[in-house]
Amino acid sequence: MRIVAIGFFVSWSWRAACYWYFRKHLQLDDSFALFVYTTQMPGMLENFFLGIAFAKLVSTDQSDTVLTYLTRWRWCLLALSTIIIWSSLKIFWMITDYYKSGYAVVFWRSMLSISCLSVLVVACAFSNKLLVRLTTPLRYIGTISYGLYLWHLPVMLAIKTVPLADPLRYTLCVLPVLLITASLSWHFFEQPLLEKYSKPKDKVYNSQH
Repeated sequence: MRIVAIGFFVSWSWRAACYWYFRKHLQLDDSFALFVYTTQMPGMLENFFLGIAFAKLVSTDQSDTVLTYLTRWRWCLLALSTIIIWSSLKIFWMITDYYKSGYAVVFWRSMLSISCLSVLVVACAFSNKLLVRLTTPLRYIGTISYGLYLWHLPVMLAIKTVPLADPLRYTLCVLPVLLITASLSWHFFEQPLLEKYSKPKDKVYNSQH
């Protein structure tokens, strides 16, 4: 829990500093610049630390006690996740201008992180084989998720130079390029490095799961 608390503190501090620098010090009304800087690594640490903590909890539980507990309480977890997501969206919809609200810039992404974690917990709680098959594309996106984070900004900036008529067309161009780039990054860079430098016991454990 300590590492998660550190992640939240660093993320809040970084986003607060970015907001103060751009809005209060430079008096800039540049939402894109604020988006770029607040989503750099220090400002997103709570996402990583929440995911790492949950992954560590599940992967080190060789007796599957955690998964058994999650499965037993899956419907309660689903209800709780629904409440968390609905609350996060409700608050977001109440914000008139996201990047002009210091509270939104600093704290709302933490609510989004917790919402995403709740979805992940529910996904682990429901072990139905049909559901697992139907969510194969989503699980693959989870596999290449680090590449999605790593490459999203370069892809967005590259495509931003191309004149496009509207945000929808821009999004439809960004998504496939980003997915392909992250997939290539996983298969030809990240996965080979993980296989090369993983400890033998980690390789055995991963092959069993």
